[in-house]
Amino acid sequence: PFSGKTDLNINACYPIKAIIFLERGITNEIRLLSGKEAIYNILLGERSNGKSYATKKLCLWEAYHEKDFKTGKPKKRYQFGYLRRWREEIKSRDIELYFADMPIEEITDGQFNGVYSYRNDIFLKKEEDGKIVDKKLIGSAFALSMVTHYKSLAFPNIGNIIFEEFITSSGYLDAEVR
Repeated sequence: PFSGKTDLNINACYPIKAIIFLERGITNEIRLLSGKEAIYNILLGERSNGKSYATKKLCLWEAYHEKDFKTGKPKKRYQFGYLRRWREEIKSRDIELYFADMPIEEITDGQFNGVYSYRNDIFLKKEEDGKIVDKKLIGSAFALSMVTHYKSLAFPNIGNIIFEEFITSSGYLDAEVR
């Protein structure tokens, strides 16, 4: 262990309860972070208890609105990344079905009525008489198996990442941490 000012330290092992990042500030303070302030949020739980639904709704909201989901205060609008392990899992039809249960009209105040995907970009769409009359880019889909393709690309407008089914029973990528 590192001891900054004294030689008082104990070499011992304990379960991790928290990871703390120290930053220089104007005042000294320590407090619990809200979920939105955390560097990473990981949702774990039993199947069919609303994790995916709530996450999709939040990401769609933040990709459409320029205000905070909870407070309504103005903030930058961010797109989201939809991450899956295999390329076969990011087909347009599958992406559209993934968002099919979302209340798009409610989220967009009636401006859009669905989601569609084209070339791994994800859009809100306004469809009338079977034709798309308006669209808005809200996210992109990525496959971990294609990581070398994405290495040198920048995605500065992505603020949230949805990584569905990251714990798998069907196999991991060759170099993926197990």
